[in-house]
Amino acid sequence: MISTDILIWVDAILSIMFISSVWKDNIFSKIAQNIAVGAAIGHGILIAGDTIYRTGILATLGGKVATLVGLILGILMFGRFTRYKWLARYPTQLVMAVGLGVLFGLTITTQIFGQITTTLDAFLKFKTTWDLLAAFIILIGAATTLAYFLFTFPPFAIKQREKGAFGIIRRIGRIFMMSSFGINFAGEEIWYLTMLIGRLWILVKVALGL
Repeated sequence: MISTDILIWVDAILSIMFISSVWKDNIFSKIAQNIAVGAAIGHGILIAGDTIYRTGILATLGGKVATLVGLILGILMFGRFTRYKWLARYPTQLVMAVGLGVLFGLTITTQIFGQITTTLDAFLKFKTTWDLLAAFIILIGAATTLAYFLFTFPPFAIKQREKGAFGIIRRIGRIFMMSSFGINFAGEEIWYLTMLIGRLWILVKVALGL
């Protein structure tokens, strides 16, 4: 049964307009893209305004004076639209400093210490022979991938051109990296195909009722 819900048909029509760009860039795909961008920006502005009101203004009026600092820094950001542009430097630099500090700390914890801990735990907590084999593969992949980047400067650069241990390690590391990139790319493709199937499902099953 064909759906009579106008929102379902708007969704289906916009999906068709988006998918039409696969065949050729056209005016319909551009209209759908502009609608999506405009809707996303409008939604983002509403969410940001609601967040400022709830967690900033109401919290400050409720006695949380610390949130007043955030409001003041946010107001200073608008100094960029006036002749006092230097006012926006303080909140911008503060956000960048805090963000970089948090990112740097999380990177060390998750990507360095976390990788080392996970690699060693695999040898200590294995239950089957396959688990032990997987632990060895992870260890070899991590070590050769690190060696691929660490041994790419003199005096190793000259030795890398020779068919020795350096060349073998680099080739093994390259195989692991290409395998990882391929798996990640395949996962991205599956995600996009899932989104496409969802759009077609709305058109065929929900809107047309087939």
